[in-house]
Amino acid sequence: MNIFKIPSIIHKVLLIGAFVLQTQNVFTQVFELDGTIKGRETGFAILLYFRDSLKQKKPDTAIISNGKFKFTGSVIDADYANLIVYDSAYTYLGKGYGTSFFLVPGNIKILFDDGHTDEAIVRGSNPQYEYEESKKKTAKEDIEIRRLSMDMKLVDSLLKVGLIQPDSAEVLKKKADQMYSQVYREVWNKQIAYLIRYPKNYSSLLLLYSFVGRLPNDSIDLLYSLISDEIKGSTLDNNFLAYYARYRKAISAEYPFDKLSLNEKAPAFIIQNDLSNEQSGPENYKGKIVIIEFWGLYCYPCLLANPHLEKIRKKNNEKDIVIIAVNSNFKEDIPKLKTYIIKNKLTEWIHVNIDPLVSQSDNQMLKGDFSNYVGLGVPRTVVIDKEGNIVYKNIGYTTQDIDRLQSIFEKIISGKN
Repeated sequence: MNIFKIPSIIHKVLLIGAFVLQTQNVFTQVFELDGTIKGRETGFAILLYFRDSLKQKKPDTAIISNGKFKFTGSVIDADYANLIVYDSAYTYLGKGYGTSFFLVPGNIKILFDDGHTDEAIVRGSNPQYEYEESKKKTAKEDIEIRRLSMDMKLVDSLLKVGLIQPDSAEVLKKKADQMYSQVYREVWNKQIAYLIRYPKNYSSLLLLYSFVGRLPNDSIDLLYSLISDEIKGSTLDNNFLAYYARYRKAISAEYPFDKLSLNEKAPAFIIQNDLSNEQSGPENYKGKIVIIEFWGLYCYPCLLANPHLEKIRKKNNEKDIVIIAVNSNFKEDIPKLKTYIIKNKLTEWIHVNIDPLVSQSDNQMLKGDFSNYVGLGVPRTVVIDKEGNIVYKNIGYTTQDIDRLQSIFEKIISGKN
């Protein structure tokens, strides 16, 4: 597998580029997918998409009747789903055909001729339209890549039946491979430029998904930082983070957060009050339950989670619970951040900003070092029990996450953990 580095000119844009973050709209989670297949009366359809509550992909199956099928479910904003169609005579892992498309809340319709999902028409999905438009930018290169792939396969076929000498085959394949690499680089340059220009498009996050294992991890992290917070926390984002975490684990390049183990001693962190020159760490909170919540002002799932965390704090003997809210918002966002904290009555929390460019100006927003808890994606939650052990960690927000968190607190308080 070829490993490409980000072209230097694009890398410079990534380092200096900035994008405007905006508050997101409330999302609707329920979707209905109505499918129509011309030329097929019966069979089965499988819809494979990411389940936020399970943090993994799971299939749903629907019966095709009179060329129609229907799926219902839920996603947060959007996911990139797989649809597979097969006969009753085939098994799920047997023969069949399929396509992929953006699944969004609301009513979605998909229409295609039997056996021709590559020409499927999807209606009711704006991310799908954005994706199809983005594909047009590399249409010429995609055609050339398919042609070169066919040329290389043809050389293999001729070699197998003895119609070409091995030396000649090697020359032809080497030439085709060089051309293939050149065209592929052009595609990557365009795709990265697209991601930089359209950080709010789900197709940009999908592109980043495809870069995992092909770009160095530090480049993936840099590109992910450019993805708008408006689409972070979506099902597609949760899907990406889970996939990327599995990949990093497989190559032993996990983040510190990924390596945190349940029922083991919580690693050190530092909360620094620069004005009073006082420090605190895990040892200062023995006998209390500590929630470390990594969040951001422009992370919509974070804003959904925060009120629930405050309810849990008040419900479960609040004097025994400490919430340390860690953010990395930019300097210019600090006034808005403080206003949000006061307005939403989160002043009892310990608020820490870890952006190195932000200086402490008062006792409301402290500084700190949480390098032992670094991870990708927010909201990111760690719970430390009264003995200083980690009993819960999670990335993302769903109502099921809050239920699990409340259950953890009930066990700690009852002494059953």
